[in-house]
Amino acid sequence: MRKRYSGSIIFNTRDLAKRYKKDINVVEYSQYRKEVHEIVFGLPDDRGEGTFIWEPLNIFFGKDREVTNELKAYDEISKMYLMADKFLL
Repeated sequence: MRKRYSGSIIFNTRDLAKRYKKDINVVEYSQYRKEVHEIVFGLPDDRGEGTFIWEPLNIFFGKDREVTNELKAYDEISKMYLMADKFLL
């Protein structure tokens, strides 16, 4: 990840979480998936709530409808950030 990009998103997400004491979501991004997840879920006081990509079909499936590596990356990401018991009722 480029320093300028990562520095600004780190500063802004931490500032927002601290200033407003609210959970943070990052939306409409397509590059640096793992880095964005690390930043959001690494926010102080567990303020990182999630990340969301807009228009995933253009990113996740090739012209022959094959699954791309971008979609496969979420298998690894989910193992790092999701806990099964968190979603049990």
